[in-house]
Amino acid sequence: MALGIYKPGQGYWVRVMTATLIALATTAVAAWAWSQTATVVSQLPKTSFTLGIRNATTEVPGGTTVTLLGTAGPEGKQQELGTAIVRTPITKAAGDQRVLIDSTEMNKGFDAGATASLRAVNGEKIAEVSERRGNPPVEPLVAQSIVATILIVIGAILAYYFTATRPKTVDFLIATDYEMKRVNWSTRREIVGSTVIVIIASIALATTLFVFDLTLQWFFKTIDVLQI
Repeated sequence: MALGIYKPGQGYWVRVMTATLIALATTAVAAWAWSQTATVVSQLPKTSFTLGIRNATTEVPGGTTVTLLGTAGPEGKQQELGTAIVRTPITKAAGDQRVLIDSTEMNKGFDAGATASLRAVNGEKIAEVSERRGNPPVEPLVAQSIVATILIVIGAILAYYFTATRPKTVDFLIATDYEMKRVNWSTRREIVGSTVIVIIASIALATTLFVFDLTLQWFFKTIDVLQI
């Protein structure tokens, strides 16, 4: 695609309006893709989890491998869900904290989203988990911005290609602009007069049909064919 404008100055308004329509269509598609991308990203496998913890009983530096425990069963024993690496240091007796875990290695049939508490590999209890939030591999806002930007760029390229450089399309738009200038547009007075006539005719037709309907209704009631 050669850069530049084919036959500049000709068919200006038709080319501008065509580019505007492409821009509006592109914006609508980008808005749709924006919302759909967020849905798709939310369904991707979670690569890390943010846990809200409380009652930390020991200090845990970042990079430590911990055991993830589920809720207690009928016998009061918590089942091991798997292991993970704590990326955020855990501070003892610091109240509620948020920690990031990743590199999870889960036992078959378990998910880190069911974690109820953390335990050190040596068996020492670390903290209870009060909330869990899975993190997708990419931030939704970042993915949405990338997808929307790509679509907008594609739309801009298409608008430029079809309205500025593609000879066949540009010649058609120029011819359209020429024919539009030859159109004998109605005056304001003619348009107002035609509109009034259409409104009067519509009212007259509606009134006629209404009277005809009432007449038929009265007639069929009179001969006992219609019961109302």
